[in-house]
Amino acid sequence: MRKTLLVSSMALAMVSGMSVANEPAQPVTSCEMSLKEYMPANTAGDEEAVAAAVRERIAVCNDSATDVVTETVGLYPELAVTITIAAINASPEQIAEIVAAAVAAAPDQAEEIVSIVTEEFPTAAGRQGSGNPAFTPASVPPGGSGGGTGGGTTASSS
Repeated sequence: MRKTLLVSSMALAMVSGMSVANEPAQPVTSCEMSLKEYMPANTAGDEEAVAAAVRERIAVCNDSATDVVTETVGLYPELAVTITIAAINASPEQIAEIVAAAVAAAPDQAEEIVSIVTEEFPTAAGRQGSGNPAFTPASVPPGGSGGGTGGGTTASSS
């Protein structure tokens, strides 16, 4: 009886072990892979594929935008501008941090990065977008900002 119980227990343990070992491995998602693993395997340096991967890592995987920019520019320095724009599109509220990370990762491209970002996102640089008229001296009414005919007297000067 003891021998039968022992053999049955061993057989059950072996069958249980085999069923676990024979289950197919679950595919690793892009969010579970490091950027260093994911990028070369899935983008092959293609500009649009790199931009899509950057947007995905920030928007879907919730990776830090600055970390994604720093690491991706390190992998593809020639795509620093594309990576920066993709990151800003994925996380526009972090534009200053993203630009700073891109410039730090590719200092030789700092001027180009800032120039393109300023063109693409003019209101972020403090300029008014094309939907708003730009400030011109002619837009100030006669007599200064208070309007009037320019008589020169105000309540405070009397």
